[in-house]
Amino acid sequence: MPQAKQRTTVQMILAQFRSLIVLLLAAATAI
Repeated sequence: MPQAKQRTTVQMILAQFRSLIVLLLAAATAI
């Protein structure tokens, strides 16, 4: 059970990183 929980947290962190990268790319293109 704990392994599945850890996996979901990792997926959440990856999703946050992805959104952050998208925001950075959008800012770079806006400049």
